[in-house]
Amino acid sequence: MSGDVALIDIDDGAVSRLVRTATTLFDTPRFQPAALVGGLASLSGSPPCTVHRATNDVDTVSEGAGPRDLALQYLGDRDAAEENRIEIDGVKVDVMETWPLPDNSGDLPDDDLDRLFVVGHRWALDSATPVAIDAVSPAGSVVESGTLIVATVPALVACKLHAIADRKGPSLSKRESDALDLVRLTGDLAGSEESVQALRSAPFDLATLVAAQVERWFIEDALRTARLANAAVVSHSELDSNTVSTVGRLLLEQLSE
Repeated sequence: MSGDVALIDIDDGAVSRLVRTATTLFDTPRFQPAALVGGLASLSGSPPCTVHRATNDVDTVSEGAGPRDLALQYLGDRDAAEENRIEIDGVKVDVMETWPLPDNSGDLPDDDLDRLFVVGHRWALDSATPVAIDAVSPAGSVVESGTLIVATVPALVACKLHAIADRKGPSLSKRESDALDLVRLTGDLAGSEESVQALRSAPFDLATLVAAQVERWFIEDALRTARLANAAVVSHSELDSNTVSTVGRLLLEQLSE
């Protein structure tokens, strides 16, 4: 293995298909600038990672509408395309448009959750870095690899906190995987002073917005978050609310320093 992240694929090649699709997408002419922010990106926090839950999503943010239109032109099934979703070889690809942030905070949305979305997703694009990803069989052989542009861990946490808080209707069921990803990614974030400092230095009041959602999901609703995370994966060891709240408090303490 030579990648920065190894994803151990135990789900009938699902991760291999995701890596292959994402690599093809990012190799599409003029798809850049774009970055992975969910689905496959959420599995890429701390290597090596064994993929215990199925995911069929490649979630990206892009500069304006151009990358989505190009991906649809070169790769997408037009019959399967929704407003922001393209289907490529059975893999669902979401492309969310972002735009440069304004100079003044007064030009951002007043609502905290809307502002978390706008600032968090744009920061995810602006701060993303290349990550070499290997999909590895249970026997240890590399079956697929690619270098992808992936949002940093603090940016992924910001995006995931918006996702879990904003879900409605049919997408509510995705809160289970949101919670599982959030606990792992927030633990990774809290364990890295460099990542915490990056969040402290994020644009506008993003660190404050993240802290408010961490307070909600990791402290006030720790039991609910633990139950959601446990429902996302079949495991012999269950996550408990004390672990969730400990991770949340650690990050909040670091952000307040």
